[in-house]
Parts: sequence; structure tokens; C-alpha cells
Amino acid sequence: MCFVNKNRSEIRRASQLTGIFFRMHYPSLIVHYPKLIVQHLGLILDYPRLILDYPSLPVQNLRQIVYYPALVLLFFISFMLFPVDLFAEERLSVNSKIANVRSGPGIENDVLWQVEQYHPIMILEKKSGWLKFKDFEGDVAWIYATLVDKTESVITIKENCNVREGPGTDYQVAFTVERGVPFKVLEKKDNWLNIEHEDGDRGWIYYTLVW
Repeated sequence: MCFVNKNRSEIRRASQLTGIFFRMHYPSLIVHYPKLIVQHLGLILDYPRLILDYPSLPVQNLRQIVYYPALVLLFFISFMLFPVDLFAEERLSVNSKIANVRSGPGIENDVLWQVEQYHPIMILEKKSGWLKFKDFEGDVAWIYATLVDKTESVITIKENCNVREGPGTDYQVAFTVERGVPFKVLEKKDNWLNIEHEDGDRGWIYYTLVW
């Protein structure tokens, strides 16, 4: 009797853990996939023993026990056949005063335009030390990996953006900037960002004015 109760506990735990595993938000599952597979692999491999040790398991629980491992196996196969780029949606910023942006991953490719320090980009692909990225306007190009880092930055997306002396409209306007000016983020307070331009100008800007 104790043996059966132990199996019931194991089965209940197995069902709960695998259920949680597949109810997770998909993007988070992708990012943490390797760690989760390692955590659950032993449990998944243990399913045949649980079924053999407890053959009188109700059909509903048996369906759950078979269903989730099948999903794990399917997800594992699809991940191996169609690997997900773990650099997808990674946000970086330019760390050089001026950086060339090219049409392909190599210096033999044409320079499309140049970007200044703190220009934020979203990484789409990595290839031989080069990064394919998308910017705030949706333009796609390549940049050398050493020209960017993880400094938190933003770029203005509207014309005549007011940068204020403090985090609120009751503070005076320190200066005004046009669309497409990048800044490093120093601090956040409510919906306001304390920003700094590469020339040293600082101030606070409302979050809807930047990307």
C-alpha cells in the first residue's frame, strides 16, 4: 500500500511539473529551453517506470502522463531540426563614436549608412563576428560585433522632443532634440528616463518619445 501511495505522489508531481512546463510563455520557454530540458529530462525518462508500476492508473491521468512527454519529445525534435536563434530580440547599442553599417557580414560589403554612439539596435542574427540587426525605423543591416555592447540606450522617435531638467512636465525644458538622436539611459523614474548624449548633455525625457 505504501508503494502504491508513493507512485501516486510521483505521478501527481510528474503531471504538475509537465503541465507547468507547457503552460509557460513561449518566448520564455525558448530562452530557457536548455535549462528546462535538463531539469525535466530525468522526470520524462521516468514515465515508463511509473506506468509499469501503477497499471491501474485512471485513463484521465494516463492520458496526461503520455501526452506531456509526447509534447516534450516533439518540441525537442523541432528544436534540433529548426534551432532558434538565441540572439533574437537581444537589444544592444553602439559603443563607438561613429560605426559603419553594412549590407552584409563583412568589410567587402557596402557601407549603407553610419550610426553614432548609443544608437540602439535589435539583434536578428549572428554570423562570423557580425551582427544582423533591425533599428527603430525597421531598417535591417549588419554591424561588426565589437562596435556594440549592452549599454542601455534609447533613440528619439518624434520631432522636437523636450528634454527636461527633471522627471516631470513641471520641470523646465533643458533642450530640444530632433528625431533619431540616441542617448544612454542613466536612470528611470516612473515613466521618465534620465538620459545622456555622447557629447555630455543630460536631462529627462518621457518614455513615449523614445524607442
